[in-house]
Amino acid sequence: MAGTLMHAVQYFGYGGGPAGLKHVEVPVPIPKKDELLLKLEATSLNPIDWKIHKGVLRPFYPRRFPHIPGTDVAGEVVEVGPGVKSFKAGDKVVATTNHADGGGLAEFAVTKDRLTVSRPAEVSAAEAAALPVAGLTAHQALTQAAGINLDGSGHGPQKNILITAASGGVGHYAVQLAKLGNAHVTATCGARNIDFVKSLGADEVLDYKTPDGAALKSPSGKKYDAVIHCARDIPWSTFEPNLSADGKVLDLTPGPGAIMTFAVKKLTFSKKQLLPVLLSAKGENLDYLVKLVKEGKLKTVIDSKHSLSKAEDAWAKSIDGHATGKIIKIHQIRRNARPTRSDKRPTSGARRSTSALVHRDRRSTSAARPSRSSIDDHDRRTIAIVNRRSRSTNALVDRRTRSSIDERRARSSIAIVDRRETSALVCARRSRRSIDDRDRPPRRSSARCDRQTSGAIVPLSL
Repeated sequence: MAGTLMHAVQYFGYGGGPAGLKHVEVPVPIPKKDELLLKLEATSLNPIDWKIHKGVLRPFYPRRFPHIPGTDVAGEVVEVGPGVKSFKAGDKVVATTNHADGGGLAEFAVTKDRLTVSRPAEVSAAEAAALPVAGLTAHQALTQAAGINLDGSGHGPQKNILITAASGGVGHYAVQLAKLGNAHVTATCGARNIDFVKSLGADEVLDYKTPDGAALKSPSGKKYDAVIHCARDIPWSTFEPNLSADGKVLDLTPGPGAIMTFAVKKLTFSKKQLLPVLLSAKGENLDYLVKLVKEGKLKTVIDSKHSLSKAEDAWAKSIDGHATGKIIKIHQIRRNARPTRSDKRPTSGARRSTSALVHRDRRSTSAARPSRSSIDDHDRRTIAIVNRRSRSTNALVDRRTRSSIDERRARSSIAIVDRRETSALVCARRSRRSIDDRDRPPRRSSARCDRQTSGAIVPLSL
């Protein structure tokens, strides 16, 4: 893939929201040691993507500008770097990249071998791409922090779990995984998503806008052993009365206030604690989630799908914060990548062939073009690119042809002007000679001159 360009979405600095995203053509990345090059089929967005763009994690992320956001991807292996033995070209996979490098909002991306797993045919690219950050975060919070065995083999009494924002990306996975671990699940969400969250398996669902929902009180009066906190702006004072004696709040989006509460609870040796959860992605856990999806034990709910050319719409929807499930970008890859500007230009003979080929391609493209009612955004963009290339190539050929004709005309005009100037100069010299001859007195013989000057001798040169 060296020497080819791909379509990508970048931002060149912090802030700007959806308008800060720019569509660009950049070189296809080259996989290094223990890396794979993927032709992307789907990418999912996470709130952390636009938060990095906003500058919440500056100066740590991103690593450099311009930056291609997006970490959760699914696609096909195109090329493997040195040291990769688990995959080969043609394999269908799902992977996650680190937030410092990103790369998901593009046609191709490079991923690490250890964070890439196989994707079975039973799992679609969109379902798989939704899993990494959201699914792994829910898995880590439940298994490591809350101590739930997802196979339901845990000993002791059933655990009571509260999941806030249960209809979102992390929340809808957390509800399903908690039920696999035989926990009693209370969930909060908006009124329009209550039936949806119940369908995921939640035992109790609260509308967060009602008094009981705002207070996080369980309808059955249960105290929570753990809270998977996926929402924002809920103070510790709201959680504390609803926790069991050694209950924990696992904050997936910790802010300065959460960090302060965490420190205070640690210093005072409180049994009730608030613990920030920072994802540590592992390939084996991702593989486990993919297998659950294959077996039908875990399902991905997709809020909306957007083409890469409509990245701004997906970005704005994620910022809005009311998506149900995951926001997915579907990629449609161009068959032939564009040559880079460093490629050699064709000779004049090749340009004529190229021009003829482009004209023929444009006629065939116009003949085969589907109706506007059935064409999608990517097809419009592809046709627009073909037309632009055709116009550009034709303009180049026409410009060079006109330049050649103008040069020949100029040379001919110069020659004509030279001939006319030469003729005018000859005529002028002849006219001047004729005038001089007319004004000059007639030449006289020396004897005659001698007589008219009374015997004085006067040279004719005077």
